[in-house]
Amino acid sequence: MAPTESKILSNYLLVPAQLPAIISLQEFIALFPRSMQSSTQIRSLYRDLQSQRNALVDAVAADIETETKRGRAQRRAFIKEKRNAESQEYDDEVEIERMVRRRSAPMRLGSI
Repeated sequence: MAPTESKILSNYLLVPAQLPAIISLQEFIALFPRSMQSSTQIRSLYRDLQSQRNALVDAVAADIETETKRGRAQRRAFIKEKRNAESQEYDDEVEIERMVRRRSAPMRLGSI
């Protein structure tokens, strides 16, 4: 089965977006000068960054859900319009056939 729009967007935008997937706490601590690496403020900073990142990921997840719903509505509208167009096309063909039959029918004496 083919992946859904929601699955593709989630796998591409959400899975690799969590902060630990980007940088671990140890890697984050290593970015600071050695004299500051033992500071508890670095852990607090990392947790704050992680919280901000999680809020962003949640917002993107909500946007994906909204876009998925919009996509379903667009598909339904497209299918409805396509059916209406096909129905109209069929009606036009029937009308053309009727006109052709009328013109090709033998003329009757009473119709002159």
